[in-house]
Amino acid sequence: MEPERSRQPEELELLWMRMKAKTDENLRSTPRVVRLPDRSQKVGAATMENAFCKREQLRPVDPNRDVIHEDLRVAVDQLEDSGKCGYLYVLPRKEPRR
Repeated sequence: MEPERSRQPEELELLWMRMKAKTDENLRSTPRVVRLPDRSQKVGAATMENAFCKREQLRPVDPNRDVIHEDLRVAVDQLEDSGKCGYLYVLPRKEPRR
């Protein structure tokens, strides 16, 4: 029975050392965890600022987008109609090979 008694303190010491190591690890990571919300807030603010700037850049383009879309639709319709007339042969589109 003597060997078991001498082994028990070693196991307790091992558990104690593991517990202290885990505590130290947690204490080292605490400052990082505390800084995360502040850094996230700064990144979020910068992202919002960039999005606002992009919106301002795209604002003049927005009204023209509908005009461009309508012009393209009319052009496609005219090309399809000209293929029906026979004076312009429209080839069927092939799907690209993958």
